[in-house]
Amino acid sequence: GSADAQRYISKLPAVLSQKVNLFCGENGISVPVFFEAAAVIYLAQLNRENKTVTIGAPVLGRSSTAEKNTSGMFVSTLPLTVEYDKNESVISLCRKIAQANREMFRHRRFPYSDILRQLRENSNFNGRLFDVMVSYQNAASDVDAETEWFSNGYCEVPLAFHIDNRDSTDRYTLTFDYQTEVFPDKKEIEFLSERLKHIIGQMAENKDISTGKISILPNKELETLVHVFNGTTIISHEKSVHEAFSFTVQKFPERTAVLFRGKEITYSELDKMSDALAAYLLSRGLRRGEAVPIISVRSPYIIAAMLGVLKAGGAYMPVSPSFPQERVRSMLEAAGARLALTCGCTFGLTEEIKLDEFDYSIDEKPVLPQASPEDRCYIVFTSGSTGQPKGTAITHKNVMNYCLKNRFNVMGRIIKDGFGSIISVTDIVFDIFVTESILPLVNGMTVILADDEQVSSQNAFSSLVKESGAEVIQTTPTKMRSLMLDKNNRDYLSVFKAVILGGEEFQTELCSRIKEHTQAEVYNIYGPVEATVWVTAARITDSDVTIGRPFANTRIYIFNDEMKLVPSGVVGEICIAGDCVGKGYINDRSLTAEKFLPDPFFDGERMYRTGDMGLVRADGAAGEQIVHGVHGY
Repeated sequence: GSADAQRYISKLPAVLSQKVNLFCGENGISVPVFFEAAAVIYLAQLNRENKTVTIGAPVLGRSSTAEKNTSGMFVSTLPLTVEYDKNESVISLCRKIAQANREMFRHRRFPYSDILRQLRENSNFNGRLFDVMVSYQNAASDVDAETEWFSNGYCEVPLAFHIDNRDSTDRYTLTFDYQTEVFPDKKEIEFLSERLKHIIGQMAENKDISTGKISILPNKELETLVHVFNGTTIISHEKSVHEAFSFTVQKFPERTAVLFRGKEITYSELDKMSDALAAYLLSRGLRRGEAVPIISVRSPYIIAAMLGVLKAGGAYMPVSPSFPQERVRSMLEAAGARLALTCGCTFGLTEEIKLDEFDYSIDEKPVLPQASPEDRCYIVFTSGSTGQPKGTAITHKNVMNYCLKNRFNVMGRIIKDGFGSIISVTDIVFDIFVTESILPLVNGMTVILADDEQVSSQNAFSSLVKESGAEVIQTTPTKMRSLMLDKNNRDYLSVFKAVILGGEEFQTELCSRIKEHTQAEVYNIYGPVEATVWVTAARITDSDVTIGRPFANTRIYIFNDEMKLVPSGVVGEICIAGDCVGKGYINDRSLTAEKFLPDPFFDGERMYRTGDMGLVRADGAAGEQIVHGVHGY
């Protein structure tokens, strides 16, 4: 990599500088050792699995009288290695570092280049011994003047941390030389400087505090991570999904709600179809929040069924007709389902309502039950780690928070004003089908529903896109690739205005290929089922890939293995909080309790532990390391 570097200078406040001097004087510790200990604590807390920390420490090389009388540089940088134990006190760590310094000083005649060469020859080692150098410069002037130290724009290690008090003032100067390839954003170094001051303050206050109890996150950065980067709070609507749909029906009764195989279904027709189904379900004694499976081939009946179940107060549960009979039975049993809505398939279930044979004519609008935002809206099954499918329950409030139009959400941020249609290619069993059904229908858009052939054949799909003028597509990178295999049939992409890709690793080469054929904006999107469809999105314009920023009323935290918030730029587990967090798993209290925890920053709210690893950058964008595999960041 490049050794091009920039410099950032910061002052340790006078009060704190005085405390450092007092600590060192009272405990017989040298000032350089104190600052080395601060750096070791910081590095150890960042790399929690490493039990040893190595930093570079410059050593004066003048030992003989002749050398002492010769001008020039007699400094070598040697590796200082410390065993770190989080239960050890600050003073004990300082003494250990002082001892390590004495050991290292005994071997100072052995040049760093020789150590490295021997290591490389004997053990296939090809890295650096340290990435961080800590250098205390004890030279001081007694002249009443200010000195300035110039940088030559070069640094041999990613980060060099220099401490000096050259002008004999009441405060230490902290100078950071950092390689711009490793730290492209100066903000990262500003944050780093504040974290070190925060650590120094705690060390100087209490020599007996165990190093693992020292916080590396200053209050100001904590505030930024919790509130500023997650600043997407917006008033949430207390409407249920079907109430929001009815509202759209009143506004645009004759607008096309669903287009399927050239046949248009208007908003008012879809409203009547779902009313008829709701009335029938209620006549069969459907209970509030009861799960109703929808097992169907691709057809508009699916969407009518979803709305019908919701209007009747139930929770719909999408099931694929291609699932083995045993799996379907165990899912229905787990959800306590009595009635199933089917289309184009038969499972020999006791209570099967065939959607393609149902009579949708209706004389009057049925009296529908009152819904609460906390009622279950849908249950989606995902394959659990044990092989047992696990059902996740999501509420009306969750879904409406995701579907609302505002500057943070899919609707408003990705799907802009004037976009009229979205094409649906997702299998109904996936929660992301919500983006292609409920989301457009509560916002007055048209759902262009691809049939089973159009979903799998690039030719048929391409014709559908061109004929319908579909403006938005949401899919996985794998599915997108499968619809682009024929190089001579990619011009349909030019019809789109937005391409939304998520659910697996985002690849920039796919993005470049899409952009060869379209002006559409391309988005990388991220979210687990348990937190309602998607929770963050980033527009991808170049090779800089992140999962972006959170949607409305959604917060992203990154925690370490002790569930403490980590600083920006540090990898940890992605946790999600806010109005998107679902009810948990049906019939699995212990797993729900393990994965859905109280939000430590907002009383009475919950957060979901994703198990995915990621980090938040200094600019507030979230990057993922691992999501369903590895995500390059």
